[in-house]
Amino acid sequence: MKEVSSTDAKTHFGALLDMAQREPVTIHKKGRAVAVMLSMQDFAAHEAMKLMLLQQAIDAGLASGISDRSFDEIMAEAEAEAATEDAANTA
Repeated sequence: MKEVSSTDAKTHFGALLDMAQREPVTIHKKGRAVAVMLSMQDFAAHEAMKLMLLQQAIDAGLASGISDRSFDEIMAEAEAEAATEDAANTA
């Protein structure tokens, strides 16, 4: 994953857009990661994966009758799984 400073992102926004079409780009401000820019295709795939994982969790919860996991726990798990899959796909 590429990394750029917020100053460089602002100064070279067109280049940042081009980089984001190839891979996600982390934007740093004062040495701290504050944002990630990614292509619409990657964003749509990420959102579709989150929706699919949420639906699976809802289906599993309905099948078991009651879920003791909160929505935030389910979403955190789904996002962690998505990040792991994204990392595996970009490696």
